[in-house]
Amino acid sequence: MHIDALSNAFIFLDMNKFFIIFSLFISFFVFNNIFGAETRFAVYYSDKLPFTDFQKYSVIVFDSDYHPQIKGLVGEQKTVLGYLSVGEMEKYRWYFPKFKDSGLLLNQDDNWEGSYAVDIRNKKWVEFLIYTEIPKILHSGFNGIFIDTMDTSISLEENNPIKYKGMTEAAINIV
Repeated sequence: MHIDALSNAFIFLDMNKFFIIFSLFISFFVFNNIFGAETRFAVYYSDKLPFTDFQKYSVIVFDSDYHPQIKGLVGEQKTVLGYLSVGEMEKYRWYFPKFKDSGLLLNQDDNWEGSYAVDIRNKKWVEFLIYTEIPKILHSGFNGIFIDTMDTSISLEENNPIKYKGMTEAAINIV
């Protein structure tokens, strides 16, 4: 493993970016060593296919609300992760009405209609994730969570550092 070369490659990045990228690299390295190079994985955000279509995969990421039955997969030496969008909130999520008019939602994502950036510095959002949504996902039978859209918060701060100051730090704190 070439950690020294990796560290040198990131020398020009600020520490926050380095931490996030390095964490992703370590996650990949650990994932690859635990599951091996032959690991097959699937990412599926719907509930249309039967769970049997996923039996050939070792690691599966499903939407945490809309997914095939997971009972038949979790007990068969598979890792089944529930999707969690941290930096954005979609209109179809069960909790969207709760936060719609709370000031938590920022701009709509230009690439994903109905998905809004979230001010992850907001204590209500962080508490909701930690005390409500993550436990709900885990109690649904998932082995863990798959965190997505952290880059949205970082991008907002990069593009407008005064208005979105602290978004990168909030992203790191959530992880």
